[in-house]
Amino acid sequence: MPKDSIYLSGWEYNRLLEEDPTEPRPSMLPGSALWNGGAQFWLFQNVYCTKESLDAEIRASEAVGFITGKIWQELHKREFLKTFDWKELIKEAPERYNSLIEIHRDLREKYNKQGHCSADSEIAIDRADDRFYTTGPNLLLLRGAHHVRTG
Repeated sequence: MPKDSIYLSGWEYNRLLEEDPTEPRPSMLPGSALWNGGAQFWLFQNVYCTKESLDAEIRASEAVGFITGKIWQELHKREFLKTFDWKELIKEAPERYNSLIEIHRDLREKYNKQGHCSADSEIAIDRADDRFYTTGPNLLLLRGAHHVRTG
């Protein structure tokens, strides 16, 4: 991703907790990016999100009428919003994929030894199955991209 790009993360942080961060994960997009003026679309030439996030927004729109899904879909059709498919990373950029997997493995080993802040709690809040997603976008970002957490 060039430096004139931005990555909209929704619930992407749950990738950090899994063995393979490139596997599809349940995710949505931050609706507040639309309601707070949509600066991302004015300040950057390219706005990216994951394919599964956009797909989930579209399904939610079709199933229950979420307007945000319709808006995201329209932005994608007009090429204001581009998708990134984590499953394709190994084919499109194998060196980057291998680097990501290696860094991810090293970080998991480091922090699995240290534990995490919720390890002693009744519900470990940073397990993906508890639907609370920890932060850590730098592991997932492609070099040179900016990250904005909205919402």
